Amino acid sequence: MAGPKIVEERDNYLLVCDGGRYAVVERRRGLYYPMHGDGERRGVPLERLPTALPAADWSDLGTAARILDDVANRRERLAENIW
Repeated sequence: MAGPKIVEERDNYLLVCDGGRYAVVERRRGLYYPMHGDGERRGVPLERLPTALPAADWSDLGTAARILDDVANRRERLAENIW
């Protein structure tokens, strides 16, 4: 098994692929965090993403690409307003 692969990076947000499913995660300090959660998100190494992310975080490529665009654009707008 090859494990998850990074398909695209936008700042600290990444589109990852595991087989035929895709997810958007946030990378901080070498760990990968789900975009959804109940307030507490735990980071995991890239190789553990397939079992650490809930099934609802995985989707098809088109959906995941739209999510990546959305979160990256929000971050850019926030940065523009702060700086």
